[in-house]
Amino acid sequence: PGRSSARPPRAAAMAAWQLLPSRWPALRQGWLVFLSLVALSAVRRWLLSKASGDRPPRRGGAGRGGSSNRGGSGHRLTVPEAAPPARQEPRCALQRALRLGEASPVKDGVVSRRPRAEAPKATGGTRTWHGGVGASVALPSASSPGSLASEEELGPRWHCGGARRWLWLHDGSRSNGWIEFRRGGQLKTSFGGGGTGSWERRQTDEIVATFGKCHHVLELLPPEGDTTPTFALRKRAMKDGSPVRDKRPPRTRGVLEAGRPSAARPG
Repeated sequence: PGRSSARPPRAAAMAAWQLLPSRWPALRQGWLVFLSLVALSAVRRWLLSKASGDRPPRRGGAGRGGSSNRGGSGHRLTVPEAAPPARQEPRCALQRALRLGEASPVKDGVVSRRPRAEAPKATGGTRTWHGGVGASVALPSASSPGSLASEEELGPRWHCGGARRWLWLHDGSRSNGWIEFRRGGQLKTSFGGGGTGSWERRQTDEIVATFGKCHHVLELLPPEGDTTPTFALRKRAMKDGSPVRDKRPPRTRGVLEAGRPSAARPG
């Protein structure tokens, strides 16, 4: 009786074992499909995690006030912040004019309109435009005879036939500008884009020309034949009393501008 009860399970196991070779190809194919799906899912998760790690943090993240979630596949979903409201244009012409500065605020119930500022005009010369880009050059105008210093102011030695403009030779040989003696101790120069200064004649017949930051003591050199009148810069002093940086003797010379008409004498 014991043997007869053990035979049915053994027979069933033997029957299943005999059927296994016939079903093995189908089972193997199913296992391969399952393993392939698992591998693809793992690769996809790895790629998504790497891509999210390389991206810079967004402004709408959870750390900046936004909200973020993760789906079932691991992909992070970020909710962007609301865009700032667009700038609204003034609803009426008055508000637009006030914003652009064309109208002044309301005063006594009346809105006054401000005139637009005009571009400054160059004085003493002609304004020239180059290529329409707004670059201008102010050309010096010819001095009128009445504005030049008189012979009584300068003295007979500095009169020089009525010419008043002297070329400034900063190194004793090359000119880098000019000065011009005018009535009332006024000095006109080409330095600083056309500046002004002052001058005075001493009892020693020296002239102190003041322009820029310095006082320049000018001494007229003795004439040599028919040479052009020349002066030498004997001394230079700072207007604020500070010491002069260059301690070497000055080499600056001044030469009367050639070609000045003798008719330009002061009246």
